[in-house]
Amino acid sequence: MKVTFIGTRANIKHRTQDHWFNAACIISHRSTHIMIDCGTDWTGKLATIRPTPDGILVTHAHPDHIEGLKQETRIPVYALKESFQLMPNYHIHQRHVIRPRQLFIIGAITIEAFRVEHAINAAAVGYRISAGTKTIFYVPDLVYIKQQRAALKSIDAYIGDGAR
Repeated sequence: MKVTFIGTRANIKHRTQDHWFNAACIISHRSTHIMIDCGTDWTGKLATIRPTPDGILVTHAHPDHIEGLKQETRIPVYALKESFQLMPNYHIHQRHVIRPRQLFIIGAITIEAFRVEHAINAAAVGYRISAGTKTIFYVPDLVYIKQQRAALKSIDAYIGDGAR
């Protein structure tokens, strides 16, 4: 499994050389590539991302994590029902509603969403991602993980950004 960070900036105007684009990363295993989050900076740029994602996972519906999906996309998008409700006018051709603690598979990658606390105006999840012999937990903008023991059990790496 390979993790490539293509953005690490929050919803602020200030940019630095290390934090230019809104939070997003690509998880790759064999020929499967998943993008996590697609903030404002990615608007109109999805077609330029290489390798092309097989799916886009949404952690929560704040602009710095979803606004790049506002323009038309044919890449399947996976998100909580509550997140899709905050994206009614987004031109997403394939919407897949995920449920916490329910496994789903995209290509060679297995994913399980865990509810996390981030903000009162946006339901949020972190993702437990398994591919080959490796398992990671990825969660940006975090206050706490609601089922922490199960989410972090036997993981190889934790990738997170604490908000407190």
